Amino acid sequence: MKRFFAAILALMILSLTACGGSAGSGSGSSSGSAGTSAPSTDEPGGDGEWGEAENTWLSCISSNLLDGEHPFYQAQVFFDQCLREETNNKYGLDIYVGGQLGSDSEMVEGCLNGTYEFVLNSSGLFANISEDFNIFDLPYLFSSNEHAYAVMDGEIGQNALKSLENYGMVGLAYGESGFRNITSSFQINGPEDMKGMKLRTMDVPMHIEFFNLVGANATPMAMTEVFTSLQQGTIDGHENLSMGILSNRIYEVNPFVTVSEHIYTPIVYAMNADYFNSLPQEDQDAIRRAAVRSVEMQRPDAQRQNEKALEIMEQDYGVTISRVDKTPFMEVADAMYANHPEYSDLVSQIRAMDPAQ
Repeated sequence: MKRFFAAILALMILSLTACGGSAGSGSGSSSGSAGTSAPSTDEPGGDGEWGEAENTWLSCISSNLLDGEHPFYQAQVFFDQCLREETNNKYGLDIYVGGQLGSDSEMVEGCLNGTYEFVLNSSGLFANISEDFNIFDLPYLFSSNEHAYAVMDGEIGQNALKSLENYGMVGLAYGESGFRNITSSFQINGPEDMKGMKLRTMDVPMHIEFFNLVGANATPMAMTEVFTSLQQGTIDGHENLSMGILSNRIYEVNPFVTVSEHIYTPIVYAMNADYFNSLPQEDQDAIRRAAVRSVEMQRPDAQRQNEKALEIMEQDYGVTISRVDKTPFMEVADAMYANHPEYSDLVSQIRAMDPAQ
């Protein structure tokens, strides 16, 4: 693992400030050769020194393509802040953005096999490891953010996190990505408008199945390829959280956004199990506390960002925002549930947990 730290720090592209929550580009340093690089002794923020021998950088990767305001990025900012506070600056995150370390699936795989200590990504990517996460990718399962929180923080969500331990990872907490919407090069009013539409989805079986049932041609694709594929007409649209649509400038090639809110996606905070279990118990406990504290800040911030993103796209970039009747889409979701009786009990439990009922 020490060898990994030396090599990966040579690639460092961004260090986050502690306590202040703002990003400082280039605050790490590298000699340019693996085995000799080390974090800068400049303090990244706050009151404490950073860069002493006992300090530990956790390599952190996520699927967001841009730094700055974005639910994924802010999740890392808040976790970094809380991690340093809980461990008295013993641990901090070495954060990579821009998709430079691989696709979403490769990022999760890298944490699973020990290439990275920590990963933050959509729950759907973890469903490829543990089937317990499939429940979060069923369409129209959650009626609100609060409904999702009740499930994530309750027995169902915590059991899913714990299931990762069977596969070499440790699940820490759930942040919020948010409800996902559809972008397109033409206006969509209902499922009938999506017949034959080439739609990019994440490489998540439940997402693919749902959109194929809607009538679209679901096309799994790394987010790094989406803008160019839309520009070239390889695909007609994609689905994403609102802030993801804005931050990736999808509005430049897809001027229509359909507020379908078809799937609510949590963000999973996870660590490589071998690395996590090698740490002293007090450090493990501090890391867990930091993750829980950080999501308490991140979730309301993600809600704010996603709501604001729709306003910005409509007012500043002339995007057509269609708030459609979701009933026809929900009927497709019901048909999908009929194909998966193995989830019927869990679906009933989750719907009964809706605080609005």
